Amino acid sequence: LLLRKLLESCSRARGVAQVHPKLLKKGLLHAPSSSFSPKVVSLYGELESLQAARKLFDEISERTAILWNGLLRSHCRAGEWADVLHLFRSMVTGAGPDEFTLPIALRACAGLSALQHGKSLHGYVVKSKREVIRSDVFVGTALVEMYSTCGEMTSAVKVFEGYTRPDVALWTSVVTGYQQNGRAEEALLFFSRVLMENEYLIPSPMSLVSLISAITSLGSLGCGKCCHGYTFRRGYECDLPLANSLLNMYTKLGGVEQVKKMFAAMSRKDVITWSCMVSFYAQKGSTKEALDHYKRMTHAGLLPNSVTVISILQACALVSDLQEGKKIHEYAILKGFELEVAVATALIDMYMKCSCLKEAEDLFSRMPRKDVVSWAALINGYTHNGLPVQFLMVFSRMLSTSTSPDAVTMVKVLVACSQSGGIRQALCVHGFLIRGGFDQKAFIGAALVDMYSRCGSLEDAIQVFESTREKDVVLWSSMISGYGIHGLGNNAVLSFKQMLKSSVKPNHISFVSLISACSHSGLIDDGKKVFSDMICTHGVVPGMEHYSAMVDLLGRSGELSEAFELIKQMPIPAGPHVWGAFLAGCRIHGNIEMGELAARTLFELAPDHAGYYLPMINIFVSYGKWNNMTKIRKVIKTIH
Repeated sequence: LLLRKLLESCSRARGVAQVHPKLLKKGLLHAPSSSFSPKVVSLYGELESLQAARKLFDEISERTAILWNGLLRSHCRAGEWADVLHLFRSMVTGAGPDEFTLPIALRACAGLSALQHGKSLHGYVVKSKREVIRSDVFVGTALVEMYSTCGEMTSAVKVFEGYTRPDVALWTSVVTGYQQNGRAEEALLFFSRVLMENEYLIPSPMSLVSLISAITSLGSLGCGKCCHGYTFRRGYECDLPLANSLLNMYTKLGGVEQVKKMFAAMSRKDVITWSCMVSFYAQKGSTKEALDHYKRMTHAGLLPNSVTVISILQACALVSDLQEGKKIHEYAILKGFELEVAVATALIDMYMKCSCLKEAEDLFSRMPRKDVVSWAALINGYTHNGLPVQFLMVFSRMLSTSTSPDAVTMVKVLVACSQSGGIRQALCVHGFLIRGGFDQKAFIGAALVDMYSRCGSLEDAIQVFESTREKDVVLWSSMISGYGIHGLGNNAVLSFKQMLKSSVKPNHISFVSLISACSHSGLIDDGKKVFSDMICTHGVVPGMEHYSAMVDLLGRSGELSEAFELIKQMPIPAGPHVWGAFLAGCRIHGNIEMGELAARTLFELAPDHAGYYLPMINIFVSYGKWNNMTKIRKVIKTIH
């Protein structure tokens, strides 16, 4: 009894190793049907000492199913899937598997995506003479999970339907399988059908987690709210995984207030809860809130995991907060996940956004494994810092490592080509896209149109546009923008009308592109009408970009008073881009008084942005105000 208690209290392999000799001395390990030997084998496995577990197993001549299961479970826990199946085959000729063995072996099949092995095990279950194996729902759940992992949902459903009285775990496994295979609508339908057909089944918190995940994928906030209400009626609101899944749903589908309300209502919060909030605010560009939640999380005594770190690095990258980013980097080093692919990629992106190219390059070179997203982060970083030559070198290096770029990476490459302005490079990249089969994707087509437009080849841009079969709003907007870049405002307006006839609904970017096209072509009245129709006809609320484009349009035409009135009437405070457009208009038309007003405002909003000072210098030079110009030049020198 004392030895049994000692064994149960072991929390390290060393402790088991100390009790092991005492059990041997007493003759308790090798005795027939010993209850100690399976326990010791399992403990060694749990404490990651597989070698010791296997050694003891090999020493025992009479191996029971319990002993075999202990060893199989140990290998399964370590992810040694092939060893599990090898041992299972040996067990079949020995003690013979029981209802506890088969779920372990099926999990190994799922881990290896070994569908044929899984089907063989299914056949073994069906042909088994033991009723307990054929009817055991744990075996059925393992079969469903194996088929789901291998993408065989039809077979998974057949397994479910083979049980006259399925339990909640079996039901949940099918719902989860549909969701994990990207078939969220079928997950929802299956959940509803089974619930109506089996009155005895009551969804568990885990069932609802799977259901909410499917609802989130479908984007159905209404269904999500119904599910939320049901959790309250069932008294599940204190279940943390379920509360976290609801919070995640609101961050994806709801508004800020709904997310805040859900977060405040949660009586318990863990790392996943806080990480969800940090990620939510980071993706919305609300950097202050993201950093605030990160700090509150650490003050609550919770240690951020790699997911939290990635989210907070995204927030740091958005506002180029190098100081906070470096602190996060130090924490990642301390916790040992600095060189995990996702974390290292987020760090590279943060350093690139903070213009710390050397730090980004050093980290990239130290990464033991790089995926396509890591390469894309480096390419995007060089593009962000206006270094198109370096991006091409990195892209070539990536291809030489046999890393195949995905569509997202190719968009980043096209953006970089747009910046470089080299038509030869553009043609080479386009050729690569065609060979890779990317060219018929609408968002790739949009990036190609933009690239050719900026590289001076409007003819190629039009050809890409016309050859793309599925034209979405992004592609139409790129074509409208392309006409604007080349000063063909009338063509841009005509293209916009064609888009409306094609039943594609314009979005906020479409209107930014069209107003900018009117601005560059001197179509003042057309631009004003577009802005008015955007609000009144299409119901698009003007954002900072729309006001910036309108101020640019009015400023270029010399209607500075009207532009200033528009700024004053804005429902949101005018940002640097709006005042920058106004200052540019003042420079064109030599309005010193208004120019100084715009400059003063810009100096307050963006004191470190030297580019905003240059139009003011040009105004002073044009009108001989040399003293004012000298003062501004001194300010620019301090910035650099």
